[in-house]
Amino acid sequence: MALLSVTNLATSFYTRDGVVKAVQGISFDVERGETVAIVGESGSGKSVACYSLLQLLPQPPARIESGRALFEGIDLLQCNAKEIRAIRGNRIAMIFQDPMTSLNPYLTIGEQLIEPLRLHQSMGKAEALIKAEAALEEVGIEDASKRLQQYPHEFSGGMRQRVMIAMALMSEPDLLIADEPTTALDVTIQAQIFKLIKTIQQRRNLAVIFITHDLAVVAQISNRVLVMQSGKVVEQGNTADLFKNPQHQYTRMLLDAIPADAKPEQHRYKSNGAEETVLTVSNLNSSYIERPASFFHRQASTFKAVRNVSLTLRRGEILGLVGESGCGKSSLAKTILRLVKEDSGSIQLQGNEITTLKPREVKNLRKDLQIIFQDPYASLNPRMSVYDTLLEPLKLHSIVPSTQYNDCISQLMLEVGLSPRDIRKYPHEFSGGQRQRIAIARALAVRPKLIIADEPVSALDVTIQAQVLKLMLHIVAKYQLSMIFISHDLSVIRSVCDRTAVMYKGEIIEMDETEKVFNQPQQQYTRRLLEAIPAHEPKQQAEPGNY
Repeated sequence: MALLSVTNLATSFYTRDGVVKAVQGISFDVERGETVAIVGESGSGKSVACYSLLQLLPQPPARIESGRALFEGIDLLQCNAKEIRAIRGNRIAMIFQDPMTSLNPYLTIGEQLIEPLRLHQSMGKAEALIKAEAALEEVGIEDASKRLQQYPHEFSGGMRQRVMIAMALMSEPDLLIADEPTTALDVTIQAQIFKLIKTIQQRRNLAVIFITHDLAVVAQISNRVLVMQSGKVVEQGNTADLFKNPQHQYTRMLLDAIPADAKPEQHRYKSNGAEETVLTVSNLNSSYIERPASFFHRQASTFKAVRNVSLTLRRGEILGLVGESGCGKSSLAKTILRLVKEDSGSIQLQGNEITTLKPREVKNLRKDLQIIFQDPYASLNPRMSVYDTLLEPLKLHSIVPSTQYNDCISQLMLEVGLSPRDIRKYPHEFSGGQRQRIAIARALAVRPKLIIADEPVSALDVTIQAQVLKLMLHIVAKYQLSMIFISHDLSVIRSVCDRTAVMYKGEIIEMDETEKVFNQPQQQYTRRLLEAIPAHEPKQQAEPGNY
């Protein structure tokens, strides 16, 4: 008998624009010890289906129209509030896609980690904290005892995701639902997480539902795959068979969109020895204050995030920046953008020193320097519609006459694969991947000289990822923009970047042409990153739990 048996599940949303049939009569089983992957593009219904099982959707506007979800004989869809709370977080745990909106900003990480243990297992606080510290260490977070006392905003995006994974696994559930759990993680930590889930899976015969857009991940971790499109399951089967011989055209399209091993030659930056240098960074250092000076602590405690970094970027060139979470990639980007003040060093944009600019001059600089942030939900104003979000930079920097605002915004929406009909919607009405596309459109609106893209496609499914990467390459070539492309996905880095810089503990330890870094890495750390890249071919799945 299956641990979970879902039959004819249908969920709709009743909105002001009509009824949206998000999930349309899907059925599937999950056996103990099995990993079932659910894949599909943003908006295909993957997350809605699993949220329906745990009654996590707001009602209204959501309504479960039909179906059964038997979990060891208990119909999850018929449970009352008290019964489903006893199951959620204890027997069925979930890792959510967006850690920043899932973690409470007012509670320390330690308080949030021990909550399920104290609630469901009546564990004492001291014992729970010991287990919480061990859980953070298991998911690769250093100084775990110190980190327990910190708040979510003090963690990078990847580290917040690790906290969410630790929280879900602490209660050792029977079923783990993982909604894009490794999207924000670098390849080495991703490999550690897969190993950790496998260990717990084998020890407790854990069943896993893995929601993802990353088919390389699917190939490595799943026994079976469900492919969803427009709320329906269009194909399902054994992972190896599906990859080898996909039956549905949509499945073939997803497989074709996996990033190639190398960027097509026609996109490569070609040096002619006379290019304009857009950005020059020399001996740059920046740090954060971890603990301010006080009566008890005469000296402030600081953390040095960027250490003596030097680099150049030429017009029309894309420089990839890779390294594990917390290595200083985003801190370097924010320092270059004047969002974080440097301790020392020089930053020159087209030969002009920008570290000495006054606040008003920095404001004018924003037209030339733009960033695509890692977390679109945190960087988009929830009170502003998409129209207002895209209108703001156009008005602020006088990009086009007011008579052309509507046409310009509609074109931006089309460029990033969104419908102009959605411009009056707000961020919460979009999926995670759609929100990232809005953030990309906002950065492109002013046609800057330099874009720093901080994990710009990490939240996108493979087909949209391929479209956005193609779009970014097209824009770089058409307008001769320069770009610093930050990513933990080395396959993406290899497919779009001309040169690659590897960061470790705030320093650039290796930088060269991308193919040379991938084929002839000079540093042991670089070799370790490359070895952790998941293969795009599935392993042979002998039985549930083996991956």
